[in-house]
Formats: sequence, C-alpha cells, structure tokens
Amino acid sequence: MFDLLGRGIEKLGKKPSVSFPTVKGVKTPGRFGGLISKAGGMSRFLGPIGLLATAATSVAGGISGWQEAENIFKTEDANLGQKLSAGLGGTISNLTFGLIPKESLAKGIYGLGSKVTESISEFFNKDGLFGKLFTDNYFLLIQKP
Repeated sequence: MFDLLGRGIEKLGKKPSVSFPTVKGVKTPGRFGGLISKAGGMSRFLGPIGLLATAATSVAGGISGWQEAENIFKTEDANLGQKLSAGLGGTISNLTFGLIPKESLAKGIYGLGSKVTESISEFFNKDGLFGKLFTDNYFLLIQKP
C-alpha cells in the first residue's frame, strides 16, 4: 500500500507523457497552433475596425437624434438644449444597441439639464445664496473703518 502511494507521489513530480495522433506526419497541436496564430492576427486587425465601427454608429446616432429633436419633444422648433440632449440620447441609445430608447434618454437628459440650469441660476440670483453673500459682505469689504 505504501509502495503504491509512493509511486503515485513520484509520478506527480514528473511531466505526463501524452502523444497526439498524427495525420500524415503532422501533429495535431501544430495544425491548431497555426489556426490560433491566424486568429490572433485577425483579432489584431479587427480590433481597430470594431473601434471605428463603434465610433461611426455613435456619430450616426447623435446626428439622427439631433435631426429628430422636434419629433422627440413634440415641438415645431426645438431649442439648442433639446437638440443637444436628443443627440446625446441617440448616441447612448446606439451604444446600448437600442436597449434604451433615445426618446426616453433625450427627455431624461433634457430634464436633468433643466434642473441644473435652474439650480445654478437660483444660486447666483440676488436672493440666492451667492447673491446674499455677495451683496451683504460686499459693502462690509468696501467700507473704510
């Protein structure tokens, strides 16, 4: 029993000898190795092409979103913010392969932009935080003691 265990441990330390079947003198791993190296070369070639295709579809989605801004927001004349948000929505929609509709993305982006614009204008308004700080402390700074 110990001899069998000893031989098993002894075999673990050695490299296993595996022979591959041959076809007319060509070993199987060599044939697959050639296919793998060709596939590696193709992947190096197709990587930049995939990147260019992604960029092209993103630009196309942005342009189509820009042009469809009136239909998305149901207005006769869309403003710049609506067109920009529709273009960005079209770009993101194309990047997600259409899983997220560009209409909902455009409306969400435009709504977020409107909230940010309102917050900034409220902050800098004379009754806003910055306006109060500036008007209250400005006169204290310019007064001479």
